[in-house]
Amino acid sequence: MPSTPAIPWITDDPAVWNTVTIAGYQWPGDAWVTGKKGNRIDGKRVAGTDNETLTTLGYDPGQIGLIITIVTAAEWSAFLTLLSTFLPRKGNRPSPFEVYHPLLAVYGIRSLVMKDLPIPRKSNGTNDILEVEIRCKEFSPKKTGAVATATSSLQNINAAINLNPAVGVPSLLALPSTTETGPNLFDPVVPGLPGG
Repeated sequence: MPSTPAIPWITDDPAVWNTVTIAGYQWPGDAWVTGKKGNRIDGKRVAGTDNETLTTLGYDPGQIGLIITIVTAAEWSAFLTLLSTFLPRKGNRPSPFEVYHPLLAVYGIRSLVMKDLPIPRKSNGTNDILEVEIRCKEFSPKKTGAVATATSSLQNINAAINLNPAVGVPSLLALPSTTETGPNLFDPVVPGLPGG
């Protein structure tokens, strides 16, 4: 049985649980993830019975929702800056990107491809809190021939917005230590964003 990474309990490290890192950026606001992983299974009914024949068709990559809740004007400004890079555009093929959230790490999901980025909506009928659910699919490349990587996509995104990744930022796949002191290693400095 594969080992599960050591993930802190939600109340032990709420800052890690309330953030999502996408392509090296800690997205503004509170974050949560939803979704599922599974197997593709075809069921064929057997005539005259209540039974069906099941055929396993292989792995079904995860369908993931990254939910971002925006509360402050500073978070909104940072969201707009990142949105300009990630917004799907005509003629552009979606590229995979690295992602980190504790729940995704538990499920072994390390990279995603964006399916759609809906317009933010009011959260629970409030007038001053916005919420957007970025819908993605787990990046699960074919194993033969040239394999695209989330890392090359991250380099393309960094180049597109003129970012030199912060020195000392750990891999998104590494978990932060709950005993570490100093700057938040999952919050790289991004030019144009607060603190950048």
